[in-house]
Amino acid sequence: IQVASGQKIENIALRLPRTSVISGTITDEFGDPAFNCAVRVMRYVYSNGERYATTFGQQDVTDDRGAYRIAGLVPGESVVSAVPRDVVSQVAAQQDMIRDRLAAMTAAAKASGNDGPPAMRPELLGQPVDARGYVPVHYPGSVVASDAAAVRVGLSEEVHGIDIRLQVVHTSTVTGGVTWSEGTVPA
Repeated sequence: IQVASGQKIENIALRLPRTSVISGTITDEFGDPAFNCAVRVMRYVYSNGERYATTFGQQDVTDDRGAYRIAGLVPGESVVSAVPRDVVSQVAAQQDMIRDRLAAMTAAAKASGNDGPPAMRPELLGQPVDARGYVPVHYPGSVVASDAAAVRVGLSEEVHGIDIRLQVVHTSTVTGGVTWSEGTVPA
């Protein structure tokens, strides 16, 4: 809008478009609704000539029907992922933390001359975490992020039916250490 000196322009209307929406349903491996499952939308961005998906805070949690609705999206391509509550890595980390705490408590009890109650002994804690379990799943149903299908959303568009079925898969554990080239452990 060009305004000349002393000119007054009134009644300019700017129409702001509604943001876009993606919605769908998350089900478990049996096809039942997945309650309280996190769903996130990641946008494709470019950095140094490379394209990658990153989060911008757009996420939701499924309701009792497994339904989610994520609003506030801008037009473009996105990746939709379902992240179950009890993924294998989280369960394993929790059990490792419990084992470490029980080992520390048992060591402290033995140092004071007390064996402690049997339930506190780490060897009685239970079996290791099952290597089968939930992992994040990307639309349309891949556990491999690079195989995710992009969901294209237009201006003020509502895209429905972006449904994801959770999967129970065999996982692996990778352990190791990090050292500098001269063999020292980094801080």
